[in-house]
Amino acid sequence: MLKESAIKKILFFILTISSISSNTISLAQELEDAEEIALERDFSLQVDGRYVSDTYFSEIPGKTPNLNLNESFISLSAAYQERVKLVLIANLGQLIDTEKLSFNNDLDIERFIRDAYIEIRNINNTPVAIIIGKHPINFGQNIQEMPGWANSPLRNLQEIREVYGLTVTLTKSIIGLFDQIDYSLYEQEKGDLSLGKLNGHNLRMTKYLNEQLLLTIGLGQKENDDKTKSRQARVGLVGMNKSGKLIGWAEGIIFSNDPAYPQSSFALTMGASYEFVKQSKIVLEFNLLEQELIQLGFGIKTTINKSLSTGVDLRFGRNLQTGADEYYLGLNLSYSFNIGTKDQRAQELLLFEDELDDSFDE
Repeated sequence: MLKESAIKKILFFILTISSISSNTISLAQELEDAEEIALERDFSLQVDGRYVSDTYFSEIPGKTPNLNLNESFISLSAAYQERVKLVLIANLGQLIDTEKLSFNNDLDIERFIRDAYIEIRNINNTPVAIIIGKHPINFGQNIQEMPGWANSPLRNLQEIREVYGLTVTLTKSIIGLFDQIDYSLYEQEKGDLSLGKLNGHNLRMTKYLNEQLLLTIGLGQKENDDKTKSRQARVGLVGMNKSGKLIGWAEGIIFSNDPAYPQSSFALTMGASYEFVKQSKIVLEFNLLEQELIQLGFGIKTTINKSLSTGVDLRFGRNLQTGADEYYLGLNLSYSFNIGTKDQRAQELLLFEDELDDSFDE
């Protein structure tokens, strides 16, 4: 028989092995959990979108209203470590026949794929972002305070959509004069899946003059079909009061050889919004396009919750070419949703809308 001291040594050995095994298993589980947490932190997958219904009346009183879903979209995006992001956005307005309220039998797949791009940020920990692919190019301020902002008569002078291009952004200016500098090289042909000639250039620079005032300067050039050059220069200001309830903006644009506006060389937009009660604001906007039109807009917009908002948009103006009065009355309903590892739904407008739209960690 074993001596009592030998039995104690064996029991101590068994308990030691058991303790080591238990600690090893626990450590392995902790490492596995840490790897899963790191994986979840490094990768994110989002499915988000927005349903925007613009029901509007124009030109003829009593005319059958038009329903526009062209600003509605669904987006699939995947990101790694907030450095690389792949985005695919589908235009629901191309998928649905608004007259029959059914799926469109003549789906234009090239227009259906609204955006498809890759975004790379913080290369070698430098404050640089690069966007490559089919994506919108913003020329100047991106103020979307009117409920029916997509129906602004100056929108085509403010951005170009559904084009392939390359945008390089410095989020911290090297020379220190501006807070952000964007340079874009883009094609002219819109709404297809083929890469055309990259003959459009745009430079946009922004500077916070103080905590409530933002300056935007833009310079652009593109090549027309007849090989002439169309150029534009713009200066804009956006400001808000300390409470954030009052937002004002103004932007002047000088341009030449624009085939859409051959008689014009100057445009102006200015406006203000005021939150008169919580989650509800009134908006006034003035638009002028030299020798083309003059327009005054009035809107009321209410945010019901984080996902749902609604508004009324009234625009009245005069066509300076024909002298005819024109009006637009729109009812806007917007619903946004998000499914994924991060909540990336659009937030309320700050001074510079792009800073929200383009960020990974909204």
